[in-house]
Amino acid sequence: MVGDEEDWKRTYSELDMKPHENLNFIFGPNGTVDPRARANIHVVRFEMNAKSSNSFFIDDVHKTRDEVKRFISRYRIQVENICQFMAQDQVTEFARQSPQALLQNTEKAVGSSDLFARHMQLIQWQKEINDMKEVIVSKKETLKKLKNRITHLAPVVKARMEWEKSVQAIRQYMTDELRFQCGKQFDELHIKDQEINHSRCTTEVLRKTIQGLTEDINKIDEAQEAELTQKIAEINLECEKITDCLCEERAAKREVERRQMQDKNMAERLERDLKHFLDVKEGKLRFLEVHFNSEYRAYMWYQEHKEKFSGMVYFPFLTIDVPCAEYLKFVEAALTLRDIFS
Repeated sequence: MVGDEEDWKRTYSELDMKPHENLNFIFGPNGTVDPRARANIHVVRFEMNAKSSNSFFIDDVHKTRDEVKRFISRYRIQVENICQFMAQDQVTEFARQSPQALLQNTEKAVGSSDLFARHMQLIQWQKEINDMKEVIVSKKETLKKLKNRITHLAPVVKARMEWEKSVQAIRQYMTDELRFQCGKQFDELHIKDQEINHSRCTTEVLRKTIQGLTEDINKIDEAQEAELTQKIAEINLECEKITDCLCEERAAKREVERRQMQDKNMAERLERDLKHFLDVKEGKLRFLEVHFNSEYRAYMWYQEHKEKFSGMVYFPFLTIDVPCAEYLKFVEAALTLRDIFS
């Protein structure tokens, strides 16, 4: 400051500030208080005159406002507020700021107009990058788990596909066999129907013959009545024989239909037994996988490579067929769980 004690009583319009060689403060970014920085100080002076236009000077050389802006833009100094002072009551608060807050406030104070916004954008991008890294790590862990699960389920899926192929082959065989039996019984039934139709035709012919003879009897003399009566009796006897034969044919047809129904019921029962057998085998495989995993993996490996073995390979009993319940009780009493799964 320039002036005596009376100058302190003057108003702001009468106050004149002139930087000179006794300058005892420096404003600017962190580090500018270093002596090497003070050796390169340029003095920018701004003279405000209420009666005339304002004047700008750089190292006592008159410059225009645009020239001053271009000059000090290299040092990131705000032209709109060249001199910035901190109030005494804010010094303590400024000193207590964290490094992050201090950097942000310094950017606001002496940085360019877009420096703080760009800094905040960088912080936001870094936060998004960190979040994406966590998401990537989580996705990699999930991918690893899924790959392990696929590797574990591959033998099970392969065994399931082989099981479905076996079931399909068995069903095809049973279907073909049932179709063959039904076709055979249908042919027999067709033959019986033809025989019955033939018998009906013969009966109809005889009935017409009887009817014609009856009419003739009414017309002939009594001398021929006895002879005709005998013929009628013979014809009736033959009709009875044909009727008996027709009844036998009908009984045979019912027998064929009954056997066909039995075969159908047997096919349904075999289908249920097959399903039960496959369900029991599948349940045993699941039990073997849970409680005896090493034996299960050995069994599955053998199923995949059994064509490589020329001799007999003994593996765990998955199914045991017995003729009656008494044999089943003997098997359950004689064979332990260890013997079955060893």
